[in-house]
Amino acid sequence: MTIKRFRTIESIAADLQWMRGPLISALVNCLDAQELAEGLERVPGRPGVLRRAIMRALSRDSHRLAAVQGHVLGSLLEQFQQSDYRTARASAYVLCEVASLDIPPNNRRRILSTLLDSRFTQVRASVYKVVRQSPDDPALIPVIESVWRRFGDTQCASLIVDKMPLEFLLAEFDKLDSALVGFLPKARLYIRVAEKDPSVVERLQRDDEVAWTYIKVKLGHPPLASEEALALFWRNELHSELALLLWCFGQMGLWEVLVEIASKRDYFKSLEYHEKGYKISLSRLTEMNTKPPA
Repeated sequence: MTIKRFRTIESIAADLQWMRGPLISALVNCLDAQELAEGLERVPGRPGVLRRAIMRALSRDSHRLAAVQGHVLGSLLEQFQQSDYRTARASAYVLCEVASLDIPPNNRRRILSTLLDSRFTQVRASVYKVVRQSPDDPALIPVIESVWRRFGDTQCASLIVDKMPLEFLLAEFDKLDSALVGFLPKARLYIRVAEKDPSVVERLQRDDEVAWTYIKVKLGHPPLASEEALALFWRNELHSELALLLWCFGQMGLWEVLVEIASKRDYFKSLEYHEKGYKISLSRLTEMNTKPPA
């Protein structure tokens, strides 16, 4: 039986350490399309080195990839749908990698539609990444909409901002704004929606002045006046995205403002610097009797 050679590779992958990766890849390249298909059905939960070798072999050979798809997709999808969480996640990982290869759109759509409907959060999170990196497929839009209404995942909200029509973003704006986590995902939402509703930018000014400034730059709005920019900086000196605010000032050509900020370096030495901005040490400032510059 053709599965015999794949079982030999499995045994080697389980025991071998010396030149493991290169040897497994070389052995997998010796398999024909039927052997690869049968091996792919068995690969969920097997050593990663084996899965990666199969995916490399398929990605480099369009003929073997075409031959494998029809035989194996139904079997892998059935495994996924009938499995417990651990097995389903392993099957989903393999299916996501298959969907990332150069396969026909209908096969990719079949995989992604099935996985998106999973009740497992971690599975859906993996699929959102594949959908984002895949070519746009209008047939997936109602699937994504259904998943959003059913689960309301943060990762799904981020995907919607990148992939869904602007009209959907306008209709779901408040829910998306609440679901999104992180500076840049929210900024992308506001930038897209501002195309049709510029008022959302001014609304953001009340909630996050740094995000507001960033979006103004991205939309090509006129620069801030120097006094306004400097006052904004001191109101937000402890913001986690302070470096991005400085970038915005640079994009606005606010030379004098940046030089003025740099002149306060002695003040900033009294703060604890973190990778994403300054966070004040209240006990340390009390000991040093340090006050923010006027």
